[in-house]
Amino acid sequence: NALRSLRSFFSWAIEEGLAQVNPVEKPAKLFKVGEAFRGDFLRPEEVPLYLDGVRKKAPRYFALLRTLTFTGLRIGISAVKGLALGLGIPVAAVPTLDALAATLPFAAHPVCPVLDAKKGEVYASLYHWSGGAMGRDWEYLAVAPEALCDRIRGPVIFVGDAVETLGGLLRAR
Repeated sequence: NALRSLRSFFSWAIEEGLAQVNPVEKPAKLFKVGEAFRGDFLRPEEVPLYLDGVRKKAPRYFALLRTLTFTGLRIGISAVKGLALGLGIPVAAVPTLDALAATLPFAAHPVCPVLDAKKGEVYASLYHWSGGAMGRDWEYLAVAPEALCDRIRGPVIFVGDAVETLGGLLRAR
């Protein structure tokens, strides 16, 4: 439950005049815990305390915050789409693999973002940079790590949470 995303969402809502309070700006003030609050994440036992603090001190935002905190990405995306539609502003969906590849805009070699897809597979694609623009060389894949390694030709920069899995396989070849 990253507070960073919620903090950004409510900051944007304040800038747009949709909200007056950011209930995630100073979460430590909303609840008391044995250990001082640090960082952008709440420990599991802190979540109910935090939400109770928001309910008491910023009740207007409690329902939205609870929805965004507990129901996950699909509801968050739906909320963003609904707000964008109501405000008449565009929303751009960016696939995670594209976003990961975009973190290396000046890469001299192709970039291959890899994410753990569970069940013994990884999500991957291959990207290159040319003239300041990113191009995707492969479709989005869900493949066994061994099959991905078989597709790799030449030097490639890997990024993502499945890099360790691929590293051992690539070193073995």
